Amino acid sequence: PNDYTAHVNLAVLLKGEGELDDAITLLQAAKRLSPEEPTARVNLAASLVEARRFDEARREAEEALAVRDDEGVRTLLMAIAVITGDGPLEAEQTRWASSRDDVRESLFVRWGVATYRGRLREAEALVAQGEQAFGSVGLWPVVGRLRAGMALTFALVEDRARALALVDRLEHDHPVEDTADELVVVAALLRDPALARRWLPATLKPRSTSLEDRRVASLLTALADAASDPAKALGALADLRQNAGESEVILIRGLLALRLGRHDEALRDFEWFRDHGRNDLGPNAAACRFLIAQVLDRAGRAAEARAAYADFLEFWKTADRDLPIMIEASKAFTRLSS
Repeated sequence: PNDYTAHVNLAVLLKGEGELDDAITLLQAAKRLSPEEPTARVNLAASLVEARRFDEARREAEEALAVRDDEGVRTLLMAIAVITGDGPLEAEQTRWASSRDDVRESLFVRWGVATYRGRLREAEALVAQGEQAFGSVGLWPVVGRLRAGMALTFALVEDRARALALVDRLEHDHPVEDTADELVVVAALLRDPALARRWLPATLKPRSTSLEDRRVASLLTALADAASDPAKALGALADLRQNAGESEVILIRGLLALRLGRHDEALRDFEWFRDHGRNDLGPNAAACRFLIAQVLDRAGRAAEARAAYADFLEFWKTADRDLPIMIEASKAFTRLSS
């Protein structure tokens, strides 16, 4: 009961299983056990962000910052600032990022903000900076993470050509185990069975026989099936619980239901993701809003679809205008307004 490390480790496990409230309780206890240790504070702040308890999350993050000022804490504070629209807090984190002599310290924070707001040309430029900064010191797995994140973002916003260009670089420049999981998801989003077949074996090979690894393997297999057989994939994901730990898979399950014309199921997953899914910097929040509009439009609920497209276009009001989903949303909003 008085073991700090045990509290933190159990909290991380519970959080992964979607037991967010229990994880928060354990992390609060861990903080009391060892106030000078930053790990519990950072995990607590991150968990409170996921629970959308932003005032508490900010307080915990700022306490963690007093113990250790690093990229992880700054990323949390930037996420809180951007998601809640807190301009002064965002400006403070931006000043911190600009003051770093080493761009590697702030690059992921800046990339997250750019993708959250749909400024993907800016995000691409940051990936290029990361290739130079991390590649020059041999950190190619980190370069792979950046490229894979950018490929996923382009796939999510339906920019197939730019996604596949990054896939090609990943396939040629990185060991398969570095980014295989992400490329299976890209294949599902792009409906590319050949890509899914190439990368699925690499996602399964390193897995152990533990319950968690078997669960992850099952999810990845279902996502690989999504590229060619969405009905089979949707069946495999049918029993997946809606919890923050599975947010991205819930979003993809909704997308599969949308592709199959199962509008009520799709809307249920998309609205859950919007209201309860994991809060972080990246393109998912905007993509979810677009998908809600799309499913309402296809279901013939014109007035609601128009309002949802307006919500998406407002959410991404500073996004690159040439993104495929921006063009599609603008056209749909005009059509529904006429």
